[in-house]
Amino acid sequence: MNSTDTSAPLLDLLNAGASSNEVAEYLRTVEIERMGLTDAQGKPLLPVQQRNAAVHFLMTVVP
Repeated sequence: MNSTDTSAPLLDLLNAGASSNEVAEYLRTVEIERMGLTDAQGKPLLPVQQRNAAVHFLMTVVP
């Protein structure tokens, strides 16, 4: 994969040293805009705490 390949934007964020807030916002965008996972009010289904836990895990497994 070269630096212009956008097939792995999450991995690109992690490799670039993005902040946990940037990673969480990316995941939220994917959840809402790409996957359409929202409640009746258009809010994400995944609770913030679970998303933050996922971000923390991702940031520990990707150097």
